[in-house]
Amino acid sequence: MTQDIKKIGIIAGGGALPDAMVEHCANKGIPFQVITFKGQPQPQKIEDYEIHVTELALGQVGKVMETFKEKLVTHVVMVGHLEKPSLFDLRFDMLGLKLMNSVRRKHDDELLNTVCTFLEKEGFEVLGAHELAPQLLMPKGILGKHKPTSAHKEDISIGLEALKQLGCLDIGQAVIVKDGVVIGVEAVEGTMGLIERCATLRGAKNKGGILIKAAKKEQNLKVDMPTVGDQTIEKLAEFKYEGLAVVAEKALLVEKDQAVKAANKTSLFLCGVDENGQYA
Repeated sequence: MTQDIKKIGIIAGGGALPDAMVEHCANKGIPFQVITFKGQPQPQKIEDYEIHVTELALGQVGKVMETFKEKLVTHVVMVGHLEKPSLFDLRFDMLGLKLMNSVRRKHDDELLNTVCTFLEKEGFEVLGAHELAPQLLMPKGILGKHKPTSAHKEDISIGLEALKQLGCLDIGQAVIVKDGVVIGVEAVEGTMGLIERCATLRGAKNKGGILIKAAKKEQNLKVDMPTVGDQTIEKLAEFKYEGLAVVAEKALLVEKDQAVKAANKTSLFLCGVDENGQYA
């Protein structure tokens, strides 16, 4: 695949995933151009490749196209998280307004699918992060020294069933489950916010519970794949959770070695499971 790529356009939000994409491109000798957005989360190591970055206003779709065409980009990948601004506060250019008006429901899946289709019509090939860098895919199995207990396995099954139902409504990619009870569902605050919010909902001891993460049924994995990493583990440890289960091959694990090291150090389990909750 990389032989056909003349230059990658990286539409980047916050977190470590954009950095992983840049590092992969640099290691493979693939030229790249990064676009970030004003007032939005930024890649963690952006200062290391700032000469390849153009910052634009969110909603300026025409400027994104202009920039990529000017820089001779052939392929596009979208990585990292963005905060969800009010659609009423965004200042769209004409192209952005046209795109928004073509979307019936302003839900994540439909918006992202519309953007993906538009990019392809403009002549760009849209790649998923996992297609460009398959080593980032979450593997199936136990990663690290610690394993889920039988009670944890039951909670994983409950969490996955909840996510299947919620996915039909385009609600969240993650839930927190403790002792058979779903105590929190990911909303606009994202996974880190979910972890913090649920920390006070676990009873008198204020500890325990696990995070389960899975893609929604209709989710376009090219542009919106669930992502976890060492920061997820560290946040779970900070609030005294017990583990993390992610559907394998349909999620990304960033900084795998650091994530496993963090899980071992904090006595959390980290595992990739199938859609039935099995990891073996």
